[in-house]
Amino acid sequence: MIRLEKIEKRYAGSAALAGVTADVKTGEVCGLVGPNGAGKSTLLKVLATLIRPDSGTAVVAGASVRSEPEAVRSRVGYLPESFGVYDGMPVAEYLEFFAHAYGVPRAKRKAVIGDLLALTDLAPKRDADVASLSRGMRQRLGLARALVHDPPVLLLDEPTSGLDPRARLEFGALVRELRSLKKTILVSSHLLEDLAEFCTTVIVLERGRLVASGPLGGIGRTDGRRPVEVEVLDRAADAETMLASEPTVRALEREDGRIRFEVEGGPDEVARLHRKLAVAVPLLWFRERGDRLLDAFLRHTKGEVS
Repeated sequence: MIRLEKIEKRYAGSAALAGVTADVKTGEVCGLVGPNGAGKSTLLKVLATLIRPDSGTAVVAGASVRSEPEAVRSRVGYLPESFGVYDGMPVAEYLEFFAHAYGVPRAKRKAVIGDLLALTDLAPKRDADVASLSRGMRQRLGLARALVHDPPVLLLDEPTSGLDPRARLEFGALVRELRSLKKTILVSSHLLEDLAEFCTTVIVLERGRLVASGPLGGIGRTDGRRPVEVEVLDRAADAETMLASEPTVRALEREDGRIRFEVEGGPDEVARLHRKLAVAVPLLWFRERGDRLLDAFLRHTKGEVS
């Protein structure tokens, strides 16, 4: 769905992107990570056709950013880190404006806007002034705006920056729902724990160069272990005892109802343990921890900027 080949972009002699080659497959949620100044926002702007690469090839949903920018724009929804709203404009009217700008037929706009307000949980705010929305609600409105023409690809630049913990969780849940709708999503963030909650693959940049890419669980640790975190409603001691008896479980520790451990093996072994625990004790949640993404970030980067 997104293919990059030797993309370069320079500013005043300095390389913002230096020969980046990567792929994001259809339906993936790919996290774009790297130190400040690594080139993340520049890469998203190239894919959104806001800036033109100096060399290389970038294809989004079958269209070239260099030779077919209008086709790319029709297939991409872009949410920048900062975006403005029009004071005095109601939420529904704001989306109506952008639906018209994207050429959504008038007869379809009401239904499209209603669906987007429902998807982003903004239906109760449809008549509210956009300027009155909280930061979290504005981000959801920005995402609704990016979706108004139903693009197959979403480019999200630091979408959870500045949000409180609850708003970050809600935004992550929304991204997971969009993935279930078969959207392909490239999202940059410095909040690694957020990306770990909803990403399937990762691209790591440093000084404009690609230093690592691949499945979320495949570019971090080299010892074959997968960190897992579980929280149980009750019977935490029983869960701990069960896990301690498993030969693939290592580094087991418990604090109240939360249990952390590492699994020697692949995703099938993690899934087996999940099923076994879910039958035996009431689980609130079971997830692989974001340690893998943090480990990948630290292992592949030095904190250098271009």
